[in-house]
This record gives sequence, structure tokens and C-alpha cells, in this order.
Amino acid sequence: MECYSAQSQPDHWRYVFGDRWTFAVEMECEVTPPRHATWGTIWMWVDGSVVGNTNRWEHLGIGARWLYTIGEQIDKRPNRIFAGLSPSARLDAFLWWYRECEGVCPVDGWSPEEGLDPDDYLVSEVNSGPVLDDWRVIIAREEDKEILTWRYKDNGETYEFELQAGYFLDVCSSAYLFLKANEPEVL
Repeated sequence: MECYSAQSQPDHWRYVFGDRWTFAVEMECEVTPPRHATWGTIWMWVDGSVVGNTNRWEHLGIGARWLYTIGEQIDKRPNRIFAGLSPSARLDAFLWWYRECEGVCPVDGWSPEEGLDPDDYLVSEVNSGPVLDDWRVIIAREEDKEILTWRYKDNGETYEFELQAGYFLDVCSSAYLFLKANEPEVL
């Protein structure tokens, strides 16, 4: 997968991996090429919409490695546990499960499958993490597709988009390997 790069400001460089109209990882930093220790902004594009914080400085190497690791472990996230749920119900059920089933499940009749771990479904940490702070993003695998479901914070509108199986990993590994090639001893 190719990387598109451009100078977005006199002292800022922007790198895009993937296709913004399908799925992409984008980052911006003050140096070219970026280094693992570089701070910058990193976010995703899903179906032409930004998912993430385009103005919050984060550690690029940690963020790219986090997304890459999620892509590598996609098979640990079967979608069958969310079968038949709307995107909003899917995320509500997941958040209840992630928060250790506190209170009553907001989705009638739903319960997590034994042996699965909610952490495996996370693309962004619920409170804060290496990337996408304040976003609720999960991914699940179903046969030949990967389903991303997301919203901003806990009460925003919920969206869902299907990717061809393997595309998430292809894009995220391109971003990670690009950073790794520029400072391999740290990554």
C-alpha cells in the first residue's frame, strides 16, 4: 500500500495510508520523515468521515503500533455475538460488557459469549489510550468482512462500516511499517 504525503503547512507533513473514502490512517507531524519518538496527530478515515482527533497530539509510534496490533488479532473478534443488533445497540451492548456488566444491559436479551474478552474488540480505549481519545470504536470479523462501529463519546450518533477482510490490517501495517522503517531500533 502506498503512502501519500504532502506538506500541509511550512513546518508540518501529513501522511495518508489507505483510501479516505473507504479506510485510511492519517498522521501529521513536524518532521519528515516522522520518527517513532515524534509526537503528532493520528486519526482514521472511515467511509469518508474522520474518526479520531485531528488536533490532539499523540505519540505516533505507539498509536500506529496499537492499530497494527489490532489488525493482526482481528480473528479474535467474531461478529456473531452482535448478530442482529443495530450499530447503536452493538456499541451499547459492548460498552456495558466492557464496563464489566454494571447494572442492567441496555440491550434486552443480549449477553456476552463465554470465553471472549471485550478488550479484543477495542480499537480505541474507552477512557483514553494510545489513539482516538474520547472515541468509542470497535471492530469485529464476519467471514469475508470486518465491521467497524464507532461514535464520539457515549451519547453521539453511532455509525458502522464494512471493510473487506484484511483491509484494516493492510492499512494499519503500512502506517506502522513506515514509522518502523524510519526508526526501527525503537519500534
